[in-house]
Amino acid sequence: MLPSAGSAKGNEMQRAVSPSSEPRIAVNGIHHVALSVPDMDIARRFYVGILGFEEISSGAWTDIPEMDRIIGLRGSAGKSAMIRAANTYIELFEYSSPAPPPRSGPPEANTLGYTHICFDVSDADATYEQLREHGFSFMSEPQSRAGVRTVYGRDPFGNIIEFQQIMTEGIVRRLPPTGTQ
Repeated sequence: MLPSAGSAKGNEMQRAVSPSSEPRIAVNGIHHVALSVPDMDIARRFYVGILGFEEISSGAWTDIPEMDRIIGLRGSAGKSAMIRAANTYIELFEYSSPAPPPRSGPPEANTLGYTHICFDVSDADATYEQLREHGFSFMSEPQSRAGVRTVYGRDPFGNIIEFQQIMTEGIVRRLPPTGTQ
């Protein structure tokens, strides 16, 4: 629950999100999204084997103080892999220590925080059919709205993934062709 505007915490948050005369941070774009998974092999089979991402690096760590400081955990250990498809990078993590807290169930689309990742595809219907053949779970069949053909589904771990095909540019714009970034 957010603090009320008149509370000390509310005033603190208001200052944190209020525009200032200070120069704005120059964000170049999103470099990658990180995904913590319970099983790296299953993640690789899905993201690399089925969705066609390319694994560009992988590794493991244990007892590295700098890593603990970066991620804000103590005594961390695990495996990681950076995967890429066109201009999209995903960093996969499988933590062996500390053990991840159990999840009460897959997150819903209205859960606070990051709710899904969207992949731009050339044919939403063909993507839907191909993934159904692999047992992928979807919320519905592809739907069209505002010039976009889209469908939501869940990866093997219950995370929501959207596949969108931009039919007509409008509010949502097409990505530049691969290699032109």
